[in-house]
Amino acid sequence: MASVCRTQMKLEHSHDRGLTARMQVFVGDDRGYLDWLARHPEGWVLNVRMHADPNYVVLHRATCPTISRPGVRAGAWTERSYRKVCCTSPEEIDAAARAEGRADGRPSKTCGICHPQPGR
Repeated sequence: MASVCRTQMKLEHSHDRGLTARMQVFVGDDRGYLDWLARHPEGWVLNVRMHADPNYVVLHRATCPTISRPGVRAGAWTERSYRKVCCTSPEEIDAAARAEGRADGRPSKTCGICHPQPGR
């Protein structure tokens, strides 16, 4: 229950930084994050540090095994050092990247495993 509250607080704070209501930011909520991935296989995920760092905004496909493989310790995805910003459109990716400090609206890096190429 506490993890859901932390996620909601993060979402409310994120709106102040330009994120849209359709985006989902997951902090301390691995179950919710994995559920979002299952419901949005066509989506994208920005893997970002817990505190905004424009040098680490990595784009993945929602189906990428590096951000969802089974068998990892509880809390590995949205606790500790990272949060996940989940998007369903290229425009959301741009807005989320800007909210993380990327002036050009682009991720700092794209995953070399899943090779995300959102249409622009």
